[in-house]
Amino acid sequence: MPTTLTPAKFINVAVAVIAFSGTNAPTRYLLARRHAHQHQGNRFEFVGGKIETGETPRQALLREVYEELGVQMADNGWARLGVICHDYGDQRVSLHVFYTQATAEQYTRLQGQGSEGQALVWATRADISAGNYPLPAANTRIVDWLALPNVIGISRDIAAATNALLTFDTWLDVYTHKLPQHAWLYVRLPSVLAQSDGTQAYLAAWQALHTSRPDVTFLLSYQAVGQLAWYDCDHDHVVLHLNHHQLMGSTAQDLPPSCRYFASCHDANSLSKTNQLAQTHTVMGAFLSPVLPTPTHPDAPTLGWQGFGHLAASSQVPIFALGGIGIADIAAARAHDGYGVAGIRLLDAL
Repeated sequence: MPTTLTPAKFINVAVAVIAFSGTNAPTRYLLARRHAHQHQGNRFEFVGGKIETGETPRQALLREVYEELGVQMADNGWARLGVICHDYGDQRVSLHVFYTQATAEQYTRLQGQGSEGQALVWATRADISAGNYPLPAANTRIVDWLALPNVIGISRDIAAATNALLTFDTWLDVYTHKLPQHAWLYVRLPSVLAQSDGTQAYLAAWQALHTSRPDVTFLLSYQAVGQLAWYDCDHDHVVLHLNHHQLMGSTAQDLPPSCRYFASCHDANSLSKTNQLAQTHTVMGAFLSPVLPTPTHPDAPTLGWQGFGHLAASSQVPIFALGGIGIADIAAARAHDGYGVAGIRLLDAL
């Protein structure tokens, strides 16, 4: 009689990324060490546990945090990061990942060990990335997402010389001096890319800004850099941006798996395509737009916060609200299953 293979068990897990940012110190993240007898025993992990029948991921998150740490964190304000699916062979997990900032009092309390006797440590992203605290394989994508900011700026265009609205020198000066330390900037230069030498001009603009601001992480147009053989996809400060057309027109096989990606989405189909890409590639997040009316398109159809939330809830990657958005809208974005905000005019408020 032929042997029937039983599919690996599938478990939904709520995961809490708890951060603490002290004065003049790098952000640290709470890790717990799994007991030796557990699956992936003796490895470190972000706190969390199984989502029980009838629970939402957020409900399970708060219950698990209290059970494992003995601390109520319902009032902290949690941001949804995404969903990570991983197959260990003997077990398949779907991690529903959320982020919050611990208060100074909570940081003081969460030292030594948790309520279940598990060792607790606070580690920087650099220490985690260096492998000083070995994590289960499913947690790898979470470490990538720890680099994300609350706000992603989008550059103004460098117009053609015949009707220059922003010259190259002005553009370079503005972003060299305006960007906060370790900012993320989407280098969006459609007028430059439309020129006959658009790719070279685009790369020259980015390289000049990168030279003056090596701390900044850049989202670069896949149109400009995606097909260049010299391009180093492992660059620590580069993420390839796929616009809606590029996202929908490409397959996973078309895109180098060693690169990091960021997508632009407007609807359920593009979010679904992004989720598919995230199964095989490192997808850092996605813009979801347009949320609200903008000064340049005041009468265009928008998602509104309700529509944004409905779509964002289906995303498996961190979502950034775009379109008519200000810095003050971070809380609204997070209340509707987004992680952060993005836009051209956001930098004007910094």
